[in-house]
Amino acid sequence: MDVTFLIKIRIIECTQTNTYKTMAFVISRFQEGISLNPREFVLDEKDEVMKFDTEELAKDFLIEAGVQEEEINESIFIDDEDEV
Repeated sequence: MDVTFLIKIRIIECTQTNTYKTMAFVISRFQEGISLNPREFVLDEKDEVMKFDTEELAKDFLIEAGVQEEEINESIFIDDEDEV
């Protein structure tokens, strides 16, 4: 299998089920900017957590929404949905 293809779509093998899952990225921040508070997430038009295929797409979304690059990973986070 082409390694470039695997890297681009970031497939990981789920060993328990022998199926493949595509990674998705989500955008979040701590409520009121306080890390003791729970995270709140960017939602889509159906009020579901918005998921992005790549970290770069999530970052582009934030920049288009007016977020400064300095804020990304300081007060606004882009994470693998399985790690949040």
